Amino acid sequence: MSLDVIGSITGLISTAINLANYAKDVKGASQEWIDTCAQVECLEAILAEYCDSNQDPSAFRRAHSVKTQELIKPLISQTQRAFADLKKKSPKNHRGLKKYWKQASWPVFSKKEADDLQKKLSRLQQSFNLAMTQEVKTISSILLDYEEASRIRKWLEPPYYRGQAEDQDRFFSPIVASTGQRLLQSDEYQSWLNDRSSKKVFWCHGVPGAGKSAQISTILHDLQTKWLKQKTGPAIASIFFYILPDSIESLTIKVLLQTLLLQLLISLASKHTPEQGKSPIHRSVLDLDARYRQSNILPPVDELTRVFFEITQDDEFSAGVVLVVDNLHLVPVEKNPRVAEWMRDFFTSVQRSRNIKLLLCDRNTSVNMFLEDEEDVVYHELSAQKEDLRVYLNAKMSSKQFLRELEKEKDLTKEKVVEMIISRSDKSFLLPELQMREPLNAYSDKGISARLKTLPQEFQDIYRRDLLKVANLSPKKSLYAKKAISWVYFAKRRLSPYELQCAVNFGSPDCDGGARSSPIDIRRIIQWCQGIIDCPGINQGELDSEAITSTRVRFVHDTVHEILKKEPELVSAIEADIAKECIKYLESVDIPNHGDLFSSQAGNSKTRKYGLLSYSTEMWGYHASRSDSAEVDNLSLQFLQQDRRLELALEVVPKDADYDDTDVNSATALHIAAYFDYARLSDLIIRKGLVDIDMGPADILDSTIPKTPLIWAAISGSERVTECLIDYGANVNLQISGWSALHWAVTKSRTAIVKLLLDNKAIVDLPDDIQRTPLIYAASRGLPDIAKLLFNHGAAVDAYDCEYKTAVHHAADRNHLTVLKWLIEGATSRSVFGKAAGNRTPLSFAAGSGAVEVVSYLLTFNPSAEDITNALDWSVRKGHASVVSVLLEAGADCNCFFREWASVQNANDRSSYYTALQRASAQGNIPIMRLLLTYGADMHETAYGEFDCKAWAKTRNSYGVNKALLFLEDWERSFGKAQSTC
Repeated sequence: MSLDVIGSITGLISTAINLANYAKDVKGASQEWIDTCAQVECLEAILAEYCDSNQDPSAFRRAHSVKTQELIKPLISQTQRAFADLKKKSPKNHRGLKKYWKQASWPVFSKKEADDLQKKLSRLQQSFNLAMTQEVKTISSILLDYEEASRIRKWLEPPYYRGQAEDQDRFFSPIVASTGQRLLQSDEYQSWLNDRSSKKVFWCHGVPGAGKSAQISTILHDLQTKWLKQKTGPAIASIFFYILPDSIESLTIKVLLQTLLLQLLISLASKHTPEQGKSPIHRSVLDLDARYRQSNILPPVDELTRVFFEITQDDEFSAGVVLVVDNLHLVPVEKNPRVAEWMRDFFTSVQRSRNIKLLLCDRNTSVNMFLEDEEDVVYHELSAQKEDLRVYLNAKMSSKQFLRELEKEKDLTKEKVVEMIISRSDKSFLLPELQMREPLNAYSDKGISARLKTLPQEFQDIYRRDLLKVANLSPKKSLYAKKAISWVYFAKRRLSPYELQCAVNFGSPDCDGGARSSPIDIRRIIQWCQGIIDCPGINQGELDSEAITSTRVRFVHDTVHEILKKEPELVSAIEADIAKECIKYLESVDIPNHGDLFSSQAGNSKTRKYGLLSYSTEMWGYHASRSDSAEVDNLSLQFLQQDRRLELALEVVPKDADYDDTDVNSATALHIAAYFDYARLSDLIIRKGLVDIDMGPADILDSTIPKTPLIWAAISGSERVTECLIDYGANVNLQISGWSALHWAVTKSRTAIVKLLLDNKAIVDLPDDIQRTPLIYAASRGLPDIAKLLFNHGAAVDAYDCEYKTAVHHAADRNHLTVLKWLIEGATSRSVFGKAAGNRTPLSFAAGSGAVEVVSYLLTFNPSAEDITNALDWSVRKGHASVVSVLLEAGADCNCFFREWASVQNANDRSSYYTALQRASAQGNIPIMRLLLTYGADMHETAYGEFDCKAWAKTRNSYGVNKALLFLEDWERSFGKAQSTC
């Protein structure tokens, strides 16, 4: 680190000063002089090492921050000259140095020479100390940036994000490692990956169970390893998204984008260390955070998409980015066509991008369903290779038990068994893996030959056979196995082995799910499931007390979901039973201080202690709302009527900007029903008259009044409960802290609920406490569908808030071009282009936000010269060079005088005037300075003050402004002092 280097140099300089001072006064002090020369040699070695690192730009950049480099560089040569002067006084004698030291006459320095050298070294020492102070400030600032980056990444993290990494680790399997390596080393893949001129899409397809996900994971593992090892220079980055059967319901456009965006940020952070002086978070993400942090909402999809493509253009990704999406065939095209349509648009944009390549993997889905340009695709079939299957099966069939049984068979060898299974593999890893269970079944009363003859030919047949085995177990074992399979199938999230153990045991005659000492062990339960359920390490007995709560149970393969979905009679449809079990579990467990279980510090020990409590608290309402059971409804109501249990149920409600402490502490059973979209429970509560729907009268500005159930429903997106509450007469226009249910539905992008509220007499232009209408919020969040819905119900485009900003101003400020175009087309007058507080037009807001496309669009409406010039001021303030270029081309006056807003009211105050060039010079923004000078900005203008642009640059000491001063001086020498005017 640079601090080490600077500290060493300053310490040795101090020693040299002291020894030089000592040498000038002490005669015959040969040893002291020897010590002084030794110190000088040590200093020279450090400087030489420092200068060597300077010759290697990448190493130098890693070792020192930019500003520290600029401070140290000029000191190096000065220090070297001072040491050279010191060494000149060293006596020279070639006849024997030791003898000469004793005869030398001291002092070698005159008093004046020593004093001069001391002063020179002292000045250098002070300079190095300043450099060290600057480095400390820089590194402290960077460490704060890292804390901020961590917070932003947590903000962007979607639900179950960590499951993506878990799935990649699971899929990176030794079973298909060799096959994955063949794909990795194939000429087809390498040519696609490394040739920038090649096709943009690598489409992998294959039969179910061909090891597609595992082989793709091999590619991801290779790319990630190379990315981390390549500390300097270009390396190809990779990001991925696995679409899995148990996450299809939670698959949204935003979740996919959040996942990809977060991986990009983590890849960038892995290349940036505090010593480099680089921010660990991309500038576009910081801007996004600044714009949406206060409202505590995630940015809309178009904002996330824009930032995604901006980050991929970062210099760190100059070698390219590979985007991998697996299991496209699972996308619910019919059930959720919007996601499929967005994916097609997104993938098409990726095809047109400069820096991203797309690797897609599925079974045999039609390409044109997800890609517009089918010619830009390399097709590659993934399949199990016989060589790899042979190695894998031979290893699996090496158990002593199997080999002893094989010896009893005539004309049957292990090699023949392996080849027989391979011949039926159908290019699949899955089928042989499932088939070989039968030959390896040590409990079968049939010989190996007989077992081989009855091997199912398809994996669906194997699943049916396994489920039949489950049915034929003893009643108790069969019940436990069916419950386990049903829980894994219906669970909203993946369960840990211990949670599944509690779920299956709870309610049985001899065990209550963990509170007693005799539950059926999870290993036995999974064994009774006949291979349908899998858990890492379960068969090897590797699950310790930590693993039993940290690992996750899943089906042996994703195809199990499909067979259970198509043939529901094979699994108990126990949604209602799961809901009842969750509710009864919550009622049976007494936790004096249950809040700590749901805190971020809650560990596996608590999960072990409380078993199914965490899952039951999170998901009971989800299962209950999906069941169709009056018994479950009554159980739910009884549960929520107990204050202690209601408090427990509220633990899952996030305490944030949506639900504050007042809301949670005052919530009723009806609020919980709204949170889970539990319409039948809502109806039951209202019919029994247990809760006032509107929570009594409310003052719209009183922030201490809790939100109504209708507002909770709007926030949660609970469409069925919203309809139920409206049918029972809920006040759709009631405002809490200024916001009605419509405001919340708009800001949360709940299109269906917005329509429901508008169709039931919600006031479309109802202003909040800062006079913002729902349309203004739709515009500021970039929601074109909701904006059109509001407009079609009579929303006024020219309505303005307390700062006189219309929806057009907000859309321009947030760079929402699609919404902006639609609003302007729907406006009845040009008042939407009027000036808001601060004399700002939509054009100036767009310029200040760096929205080049929006600025270009607004310029087509022929704004006045004054408006264009004012917009120039805002683009210079915010440092948006691309916008400055567009405005100058449109005729902005580059020599206009601007004033700070604080002095606008005093027309006679000339102390705060400045030109665009003066501001750019003070900021050290060379690209903008060059643009302004090219268009005729006067570099000698003082704008009623004392400083021209060069003087402004001189008053600043930062690295950037020093560069700006050099640029101005070079410009003046090149073009002379005469400046043209605009």
